[in-house]
Amino acid sequence: EAAAVGAAGALLVASAEVSRAARIRALLTGALAVLLFAASAHGLLRVDFSSGRLLLSASTLFTASLLILLAVGLLAAGLSLIKAKVLRSVFSETIYVSGMIFGIIIAATIMSLVFRGFGGDEAVSDLLQSIPGGAYGMLAVTMLVIFLLGFILEFVEIIFIVIPIVAPVILQTDINPVWFAVLIAMNLQTSFLTPPFGFALFYYRSVAPASITTGDIYRAVTPFVFLQLAAIATLALVPGLATWLPSLLF
Repeated sequence: EAAAVGAAGALLVASAEVSRAARIRALLTGALAVLLFAASAHGLLRVDFSSGRLLLSASTLFTASLLILLAVGLLAAGLSLIKAKVLRSVFSETIYVSGMIFGIIIAATIMSLVFRGFGGDEAVSDLLQSIPGGAYGMLAVTMLVIFLLGFILEFVEIIFIVIPIVAPVILQTDINPVWFAVLIAMNLQTSFLTPPFGFALFYYRSVAPASITTGDIYRAVTPFVFLQLAAIATLALVPGLATWLPSLLF
């Protein structure tokens, strides 16, 4: 659902750059989406499923009418981008990236199955359990390995190759799973900045002038890597930063 909302928002923002009429339609559609969200959050709009099936009550019909109007606005935004010859390249790039990610997932799954089939997960479990410091020693080594892998692998490969191997061992201890997950997420975020495969470095290289070399970019990003590591260390020392709100909500 979050991805769909993001895609719809990007569609409206992009269509607003096509023409003045498209900009007005995008603003009205965006305002309608915000209005729908606010009204739904306050219980003013609802679809009636109280009897186990959809009831064509006044509330249901009104809500459906507003949703259809919102869909028409998004369709108009899409059509304006098609006329501007923008949407086709977006579709092709999305299919390319999605296919690449699913290819990585399939390969990583096959690798994990073979690894476990030959007893690799048991070897990793024995290795981690032999590390001094108990559960927190295992956590420290895991975070170090993930950080170092961030230099040479993308975050998708790390998630689907490394995490399924080490997570079951660590989560058998008394380590909070939410804290563990947030630590890994922040560590993976650091991989966006570490050369040579940091995504942020590629993005900046694509827009930086020729006078700025790749070495300049690597040196400039160093303070931000240390800031990220300081944030990870702070979270490691104060687990409540990650666990307080979830424990309050759930």
